[in-house]
This record gives sequence, structure tokens and C-alpha cells, in this order.
Amino acid sequence: MKALRNDCQLHDIVVNCLLFLYSNVAQSTQFVTTKRRNELITKYLKPRLKKSEYREVKSELKLLLLASKKPNVNIESKLLELNNTLISRVRSDVDQLFLSLSVLQEDYKIDSKLTNGELNKIENCIYISENDLNIISKSGDILHPIKCFMYTSGLIDTLQNVLNKFDLYLKDFQFSDTHDCYTFFIISSSTSLDEQSASLAISASH
Repeated sequence: MKALRNDCQLHDIVVNCLLFLYSNVAQSTQFVTTKRRNELITKYLKPRLKKSEYREVKSELKLLLLASKKPNVNIESKLLELNNTLISRVRSDVDQLFLSLSVLQEDYKIDSKLTNGELNKIENCIYISENDLNIISKSGDILHPIKCFMYTSGLIDTLQNVLNKFDLYLKDFQFSDTHDCYTFFIISSSTSLDEQSASLAISASH
């Protein structure tokens, strides 16, 4: 789980660094040399070394910054290679789900528990339907949306932002009419959305 989270964080840094680089290159009226590109990359990466949230990927950032000081080294190409490497470490839907739940717990103090239908009044705790975990394939794909409940009404935006970051989607959320104020929502993956689209297409053809 830690390795997955580090990969995700490093990938975010690499992508944003490349975007920063290409934005500056696009604004330049002159040809941007490799040396200047390395300087722009260093300008973006160096401040990240001092931020505590990046401590787990600090060694990778240091290696990139050290390499940028060497003559005739193209850090842009190294970033592109690293980006391809991180993308190639394909994570399954279930990996993404547990990684997102880990981020919610560690960064936002939103816990998660499996439930067979009984809900306890633990505030800011996501209750995940245990039965819905049976729809996860052997390869880790979420084939159908997973039903969830949470005893809160003010963290939907946080849930959406974190889940979207891991290619998961929160949809069809609604608030209970009872005084308990449970929030109901479902978590979908691109796989489950594709399955739903395929089912609709089949139904429409009959």
C-alpha cells in the first residue's frame, strides 16, 4: 500500500513538473536549450524537497536534482522515462480503492469499515457493503458500483476529490430523510462504468 501511494505521489510530481516545463517553454520567444530546461525543472523540484508531504519520495527527487547538475544530462528525458515507468506499474481497481481509503484515513481522518447491513453511528466513517466486494474480479477490477454509507453530510467534496485522483468515481449520492443523516453513495471505476455502458448497449439492441 505504501509503495502504491509513493508511486502515485511521485507520478503527480513528475506530471506537474513536465507541465510546468512545457508551459514555460511555450511562453518563451526563443529556443529553450537543454541547460535552461534543466534549470526550470530544478526550479520546480527543489522546493518539494522541503515539504513534509513529499518525504517518502525525497530520495527520488534528490537523484533527479543531483543529475541536473551534471553537464550534458537531459533531465527532461529522464522525467519522461520515469513517467512511462510509473504508468507501466498498472494498478487494479481494488488497489486504487484501498489506496484512496488509505489517503482518506491518513490525511482526512475518514475511517472505513465493512458492513453486512448494520450501521453504527461513527461520524466520518465510510461503511462499505461487504456483499459488494464479491463483484471484484480475480484481476482486481470493480465490475459494478460499490454501495457505501457515511454518517456525515459535509465531506462529499473531499471524497470526490480523493477518489477522482485514483480514477474512481463517486456518484448518485443522496442524504437520508431520517434524523440519522446517513449519506448514501456508490463508488465506481472506469471498468464498472464500461460494464454498465455495455449492458445498456445490449439492452437497447433488443
